[in-house]
Amino acid sequence: MQHPFLEISAGITYHGFQGHYSLELPPGITGLIGPSGHGKSTLLHLVAGFQKPDYGTIRHRGITWFSDSNKCSLPPEQRKVGYVFQSGRLFPHLNVQRNLLFGVASDQQLPPEFDEVVDALQIRPLLHKKIQQCSG
Repeated sequence: MQHPFLEISAGITYHGFQGHYSLELPPGITGLIGPSGHGKSTLLHLVAGFQKPDYGTIRHRGITWFSDSNKCSLPPEQRKVGYVFQSGRLFPHLNVQRNLLFGVASDQQLPPEFDEVVDALQIRPLLHKKIQQCSG
């Protein structure tokens, strides 16, 4: 049986915000679009493991990353999720490529999806620039 790439059926209350998420995502690049304050960053934090849902499940390719009923919560470092923050949380001493690959050991090969993501975002000309040389 083929599992969805990412399954989320979870909810959280955070600083007065109540987020209830129910979605299945296929492999590939997914964009989150919506007004400020509607839970996009919270959803990403739940997937990455930076925040824990109050209830529900999060599964990646059929493997449970979070389940309140099974008392399972895989820590962020075991989820192998890449995350680029939208604010100035990048490392200024690293170029764009090293920031993007921060969680990958320097002796490892580039992840197979790296070129696909770089090309889809059209950022190849920025890879060797310092963060201060790039706009927003």
